[in-house]
Amino acid sequence: MFCLLQALFSSQLALAAVDIRVNPAVVIKTNTQMPLGMGLNQLNDGTLSLESLKSAVLQTGSKHLRFPEGESADNYSFTDPAFLNRPNPSTARMVNPKYWPVGTSLANHNGTLRKGLNFDQFMTVARAAGASPNIVLCYPCGDKVKALEIAKAWVKYSKDKAYNVLNWEIGNETYLYNPNYTDEYPMTADEYARDIVTWAVALKSIDPRIRIGVNGKTRAWLKTLMTYKDSARNLYGAQVIDFLAIHSYPMYDSSFSAYQQNRNAWGALDFTADIQPAMEALWDAADVVNTAHIKISVTECSTMNFSTQSDPNNMGSALMTADLLLTLLKQPRVDFVELWASRWIKNFSSGLPQGSDTFSAKNKLNPSGLALAAITQFNREQVVATTGETSSLKAFASRSQEGALTVVLLNRANSVQSVSLSVVGAGSLSGKKHSFQASSATSPTPTFDATGVGVQSSLSALNLSVPKTSFLILNFPKLK
Repeated sequence: MFCLLQALFSSQLALAAVDIRVNPAVVIKTNTQMPLGMGLNQLNDGTLSLESLKSAVLQTGSKHLRFPEGESADNYSFTDPAFLNRPNPSTARMVNPKYWPVGTSLANHNGTLRKGLNFDQFMTVARAAGASPNIVLCYPCGDKVKALEIAKAWVKYSKDKAYNVLNWEIGNETYLYNPNYTDEYPMTADEYARDIVTWAVALKSIDPRIRIGVNGKTRAWLKTLMTYKDSARNLYGAQVIDFLAIHSYPMYDSSFSAYQQNRNAWGALDFTADIQPAMEALWDAADVVNTAHIKISVTECSTMNFSTQSDPNNMGSALMTADLLLTLLKQPRVDFVELWASRWIKNFSSGLPQGSDTFSAKNKLNPSGLALAAITQFNREQVVATTGETSSLKAFASRSQEGALTVVLLNRANSVQSVSLSVVGAGSLSGKKHSFQASSATSPTPTFDATGVGVQSSLSALNLSVPKTSFLILNFPKLK
C-alpha cells in the first residue's frame, strides 16, 4: 500500500504545473547586437563552395564569427610570412611545419592548407552574414618576434581593406601547454602579460579602434594579466585589454542523462562555472586598476563530450546547446557567445556528426546548429527576469525596445511538463508558439517549427505543455 501511495504521489508531482513568471520591466542586461555566433574552421571549411558555406552561416543567424579556430590558430599565418609587406591570404599557411596538421590530409608539407578557408574568404562570409569578426592571432607561434610581425601585418591588411575587424585575440588557450600542436614550452601568466602590453600597444598604433582580447582559465592567471604593470610605458594590462576570451566545455566526459540530473563529470552542473573565474578576477583587479570597460566574451563553447566512442549531435545535443547559450547570455558581463565550431576534422569522413559540428558534410545544419538558428531567430536585445524554474524546466526571456517579448521554456525531463506562464504587467497574451522537438533525445533529426502556431489568453497567464526533452519558444510581438 505504501509503495502504491508513493507512486501516486510521485505521479501527482510529475503532473504539477510549473509556475513561470516573467517580468519584462526588470532588465538584466542589454545587448547592442545579436550576441551569438560561432567559429569557422580555417583547416577544412573550404572543402565545399563558398556560397554553400555562406548559406549555412546565414541559416544560423550568427552575428559573431571567429577565425581561425582552435589550437591550430597558434600556428597560422593569414599570408605567407616571407612576404608580409605584400599580404595575400590565398598563400595562408601553418607557420611551423613540424606541428600538426602539416603533412596530413589537411595541410601540405610547406604548411599550405589543402582545402582551407582563407581570411578573404572568411570576410566574404562574415560580410554576407552581417557578422562581427574576431580574429585569433598566432601566439606564441614558435618565434614571438616573427609572430608580432604577422599580427601587425594582419591588422594593417584588415584596416587597408576596410574590413572593420575590431576584435583581436592574442593567442588561443595560452594557459594550456600543447607540445603536439604549437607550444615550445609552458607559458606563464607573467610572460603572457608582458607580451599583451607590447602587442596591444603595437597593434593599436596601427588601428586605434581595435579591441584586444586575452585568454585565461583561472582567477589568478586572469588577474595577473590585468594587474601587470609595464613600468617603461606606465601601463597596466587592464588599460590595453578590452575583453577576456573564455572557453567553456561543461559536458566534457559527461552524458545527456547526467545533464538531465543536473550533473557533469565534476559534480553539480553549472553552465556559468567557466566564466566565474573571469568575474572574480575582474573584481580582484579592480582594486588595482579600472576594469569596468572589460567584457567577457565566450569565444568557444560546446556541449560536446569529447568521447572518441560516442559524441553524438542529436536532439539531446540541441537541447543542451540551447540551454548553454541562453544561460551564458543571462550573465551581465558577457558580451557575446560563440559555438565551437562549424566542423571538426572528421566532419567529411565520419558517418555521424560529432557534438561540436554545427554543419554537416553538406553544409546543412546539424541539431546543434538548428538550435543556434532557433535561438537567434527570436532572441531580443534585452534579457529580462524570470522566476519559478526548476532543475528540469528552465526559462529564459528577452524583450525588444519596442515591447516584443520572447520566452523560451526548456524541458530536460523524459516526460511532458505543464507550465503556467505569467507575464507581469500584461493584460492579455497573444503570440505564437514555436516547438523544437524530436521523437527522443537520441534522434539525429529534430525539427523546429519556425512558422509557429497561435497562442492566446485573455489573462496575463498562459497554460502550456512542454514535450519531453524539448524546448518551446513563445513569441509575443506586442504585449497588451
